[in-house]
Amino acid sequence: MPMSQSQPRDTGYITAAALHLLVTTAGSLFMLLLLTRTANASVANAAANVLRMKLRLRVAELVAVFAKGKLVARDAAARIEEIAAAIEAAISGCRSRSPRDLDQWIAVRVRDAVDGDPVPPAPRRCQTVTDSEQTLGLADAPRAERLAVLHIVLQRLTAAERAVLNARLRPHATWRTVAVALGVSETTARQHYERAVERAQLLMVSLLAERVDGRGEDDVLPQAA
Repeated sequence: MPMSQSQPRDTGYITAAALHLLVTTAGSLFMLLLLTRTANASVANAAANVLRMKLRLRVAELVAVFAKGKLVARDAAARIEEIAAAIEAAISGCRSRSPRDLDQWIAVRVRDAVDGDPVPPAPRRCQTVTDSEQTLGLADAPRAERLAVLHIVLQRLTAAERAVLNARLRPHATWRTVAVALGVSETTARQHYERAVERAQLLMVSLLAERVDGRGEDDVLPQAA
């Protein structure tokens, strides 16, 4: 969906309230993982930091489910950190293509770790996530959740940043047409676009960092073996 179609309007578009309802814990974890794979180094690093924090919250929830009294309180924090660190190290090799699959991938590894099995390390060759400019790195995220995030991000960008994104993301746009629309050179247009994308993605990370409360309806637990 072209970015220009997700600009704020009076009706028909997702509001901040809908963002709270739509972006689930599993969904935000999945979008953060996508950003670590598709964004530039600074954004990927910011996304990885938030992913680390949110992953530990999710692992703590799952340990509480799977441990079922096996851990005493004084040992729980250290065990949660140990499991979370192992999953964080392995997540680069996760091939899940949806929030539900990612959450199940995490849950299975937490369950196995609680049972005493080590978390398998990431494979040497990890999956590469393809990207589409229109989604600014969230091409594989659920459409409703992706649009909720993009809608709020657009509202927080400056008019100039929205202008360069809209010019670049119009159908059949070229760098020449973008430069003409902005009244600048093609080199300057590229620079403006890259800066706008980076700021939009950093705003996404900030929004996803706010989604740290509770489990959403798409969060799943595997059946215990």
